[in-house]
Amino acid sequence: MKLIAVLLLTVIICAAVKRVNSVEGSQVVRIEDLKANWKAYSDALNDDGVWVSWNTSNKGVPSNAVNAGFERAGPCFVIRADHTTGDGKSVGKIIGKYFPLKKLSYVGYDRVQYAKTSFEILVQTNNVWADPSDSRQPIAGTDNYLICRSMESELHSPGRLERSSNNCFVTQNGKERFLSITVVRQTRNVSHFTYQPDDKAPIEGEKQKMNMFTAINNAMDIALAKDESTILFGEDVAFGGVFRCSLNLKNKYGGERVFNTPLCEQGIAGFAIGAATMGAKAICEIQFADYIFPAFDQIVNEAAKYRYRSGNLFDCGSLTIRAPCGAVGHGALYHSQSPEAYFAHTPGLKIVVPRGPNMAKGLLLACLNDKNPCIVLEPKTLYRSAIEDVPLGYYESTLGKADILRVGGDVTLIGWGTQVHVLREVAEYAKKKLNVNCEVIDLVSILPWDVETVCHSVKKTGRCLIAHEAPITNGFGAELAATIQEECFLHLEAPITRVCGWDTPFPHVFETFYLPDKYRCLEGIKKLINY
Repeated sequence: MKLIAVLLLTVIICAAVKRVNSVEGSQVVRIEDLKANWKAYSDALNDDGVWVSWNTSNKGVPSNAVNAGFERAGPCFVIRADHTTGDGKSVGKIIGKYFPLKKLSYVGYDRVQYAKTSFEILVQTNNVWADPSDSRQPIAGTDNYLICRSMESELHSPGRLERSSNNCFVTQNGKERFLSITVVRQTRNVSHFTYQPDDKAPIEGEKQKMNMFTAINNAMDIALAKDESTILFGEDVAFGGVFRCSLNLKNKYGGERVFNTPLCEQGIAGFAIGAATMGAKAICEIQFADYIFPAFDQIVNEAAKYRYRSGNLFDCGSLTIRAPCGAVGHGALYHSQSPEAYFAHTPGLKIVVPRGPNMAKGLLLACLNDKNPCIVLEPKTLYRSAIEDVPLGYYESTLGKADILRVGGDVTLIGWGTQVHVLREVAEYAKKKLNVNCEVIDLVSILPWDVETVCHSVKKTGRCLIAHEAPITNGFGAELAATIQEECFLHLEAPITRVCGWDTPFPHVFETFYLPDKYRCLEGIKKLINY
């Protein structure tokens, strides 16, 4: 165990060094400095962002660099650079754009576009592009200008919005152009979605405000207290887990019931299956869903088939596998995947994806009492951003039952996990901008899924959009679409539309383009309505 601890500490230190070196040579403007010397740095940032020194010789862009759109030269990012006029007069920092694929960066001044080799690039995690009339706090680029981008064509060009006049200036084709206020501004928000808490708690009784990882911790605390045969294990679980879901549980229930495992997903799943078949309630954590694949054989060929191959004489139904999944803003290839479709093809398993704290707790407790092995895929971007009033008592959420979160009669929107919040937001936007009333369904359970609720809705609306983060080809949305067209064919007013991740490994810098955000979903709704 000491050796494992030393190795773990070494990995953490190396990761930290690697993170620092990833922006080697850059100077980060810290929030404390901004507050103390705001005139020197301008009111350039809110409390979630930094300007990082960068130049065209650097590789790529920093993590979470703010993407403004896509032009002919490729994706462009928000920058600002010092500029001096031809007569030697300094005009301060000017907002512009950077094309990392072409190693080109530009700012505009006095109707002319100027190339820059050194600049500052905006690194910001909590933001969204919004209408100019939006009431949220905008991000400033300098004392006199806000950050904006042109929306008059498909080429979304970043630029500067003059505070005093609301005039927008962007650089395109070698010139700085003046535009009217047909732009969007960047304002503070949460990732690519806005979390929308449930209006009503699952049960009455005492409640406590919890984020999702705290609600999961509460569920496992209840399970460990209720049944002495319950055990919890996985990589780093004993000290609380990388997402803190098992925090303090080892101290409360002891190292024999809450313990670490070697870094071996196949071994974790195999041990869990053995423990469950011997009568224990086994909760095992796969640290990231991306690394569940070494355990694929154990889960698909062993856990899922025990009941069938024994003629129901024995099973490992007391097995629950937890795995953080989905986009988080900086996870890249190996910490962003959504693998639900791989396991949805396996009879004998149950698979659920919670959308928030109340559901995460209820689903986990329901899985622990189900007679089938269950996989709980937990969207890790919701661990801290999702906050609700959660009942402190015991309750279960129904497995295999979808939730209708918004009633509508024009289009059915189907998603699960984080994507549900994208769809709830786009439904409000579609009503406001298009006068289209969408019905939003959280599928909740991937296997089995609620065919009755989904098809009843589609027969009513005649149009259906399915959205998920996983790649579109052979994603679980394809199964939904196939069943819906079989059951609802005579009621359909338009072909079923899927808005999903692209058929590519999950990109780091280009995550903005990969995710099925509200703008892509809105285009899908327009396509359905105009068919």
